[in-house]
Amino acid sequence: MLFRNCAVFTLVAAGSSAAPWSLATAGVNDPDQLRDVADNAPGVIEHCDEDVAARDFLKIFDCGDELFESTFTAVDGVGADVGQGQRFTRTPRFDLDEYARIMPKRTDGPSAGGCTECHPGAQIGGGGDGPGLAVSNIISDVVGVRGLADPKNFLNRNPPHLFAPGGIQLAAEEMTRDLVAIRDSAVDSACAQMQTVTQPLASKGVSFGSITVTPMGCPDPMIDTSGVQGVDADLVVKAFGWKGTVAALRVFNAVAFHNALGMTPTELVGPGVDGDFDGVADEITVQDVSAMTVYLASQPRPVSLLELDDLFDELMRLGVAGTDAIQRFGIPSLSDAERAQINRGAGLFADIGCADCHRPTLELDRTTFAEPSPNPEFRVDFGRDPSFPLLVDPAAPLTFDITRDQPNNVIDASLSFNFGRISIRIGNRVVRRLGPLESSPNGGALVRAFSDLKRHEMGQALAESIAQPEPLDPSVVIPPSVFLTEPLWGVGSSAPYLHDGRATTIEEAILEHGGEAADSRDSFRALGTADQDDVLAFLNNLVLFFPDGQPAASPENR
Repeated sequence: MLFRNCAVFTLVAAGSSAAPWSLATAGVNDPDQLRDVADNAPGVIEHCDEDVAARDFLKIFDCGDELFESTFTAVDGVGADVGQGQRFTRTPRFDLDEYARIMPKRTDGPSAGGCTECHPGAQIGGGGDGPGLAVSNIISDVVGVRGLADPKNFLNRNPPHLFAPGGIQLAAEEMTRDLVAIRDSAVDSACAQMQTVTQPLASKGVSFGSITVTPMGCPDPMIDTSGVQGVDADLVVKAFGWKGTVAALRVFNAVAFHNALGMTPTELVGPGVDGDFDGVADEITVQDVSAMTVYLASQPRPVSLLELDDLFDELMRLGVAGTDAIQRFGIPSLSDAERAQINRGAGLFADIGCADCHRPTLELDRTTFAEPSPNPEFRVDFGRDPSFPLLVDPAAPLTFDITRDQPNNVIDASLSFNFGRISIRIGNRVVRRLGPLESSPNGGALVRAFSDLKRHEMGQALAESIAQPEPLDPSVVIPPSVFLTEPLWGVGSSAPYLHDGRATTIEEAILEHGGEAADSRDSFRALGTADQDDVLAFLNNLVLFFPDGQPAASPENR
């Protein structure tokens, strides 16, 4: 449920421990009528408290999967009163008193009854979580929380695909670690030498400018961050959101539950608090958000058509069982000419400078995703009341290995037979695990995301009408023409393109680039038609793959 519309929300302390059915507040429907509905048709939500308490990765994954695939009902607390008896809206309704009173403030929606309404299935293989559609764009009012509701200030956000955000967060965590270590080293050096020290900021081959420390005031010297580039002055790499405004996947999940679905997490308002006045409190528990975070973090990585073609050849060598797997999983193949074109395009992509920002690979030192993160900058308490229990104890986080544990996209060569409605599969020889990230020679992992996780000036053609505040610190705003380098893995399956879905093709998206990307755009335009086609073939080769009908999380697929 990861949405790119980074919501600004005001946080409130825990209130009274009112019962889930509160008659003291006006809901979307009359509370008595809503109770009658609940008596005849209970809600569909299955909370994850017990599964998270059991700390079993597959159980947590399965519960997150159920949350993601559910279409919630009024009994669950989905939606809100958006006027004229309606429960959902594509336009923020700060013109309505009831909407404006919702706590925390909603910057958009609620616009859907479930995650899959904006994140449908992948195109290759036919199943799984997907890219989102143009009709599902999220309209967000990031200044409405200040008492304004001007449509000229609305932002249009194109929902992303949801493959492998766990690898993205781990890369951001390690880059943040490196940048902070450089800053701290500069502080130590300046105070020890009693002279000004300037240090370049870089991590994983990506430059973030420089930092200057003046020893005045040691041990708390003056730190000049005016030379910092592409990241906030706190040096926390925020890899989520079109503007790069959110560091932790958990924040995105909690905000998406609240904004897009109208299902307010307890951790945003406190236990027993009905923050959106729909008669339901504790709509999404702390454990629900934990499960969703682990579930999304462990989604399979995007692949390439080249990789799938290699798999196709490998399966063909296995005879009948292999050809059965090709049909069952929808494995595509390429001609020699298509492979050659993709490889030529990869070289041209680098030659014209696209890979300077869309860096093909970020190498990780570690492979364990932990919720909460071991890095305190990626842990969130949402400003809650101190009496509210810890979300999850940082000393005992929920963990999985991103190079081994993803349950999905396991390709096995077995023979399947259908007898009416009964399907029987014989054998279970695992041929390839496409879900986990690739291991690196140093024992870490390779995140082939095609991004530097850095913000860049993209020119006035892409500039929005307003600057966007960060959700946890609205005093920090991202300029209208500045955007995070969008990861390109899966780009061949993720039309439409750009932050607002304005580009219907990859070529259109390239031509919309400006600012720091203008030289690469012009170099692409200067290529001959055949060379341009090669670049586009390479990009269209980066796809999302998810076999239809594959079990979500079975122990034999681990």
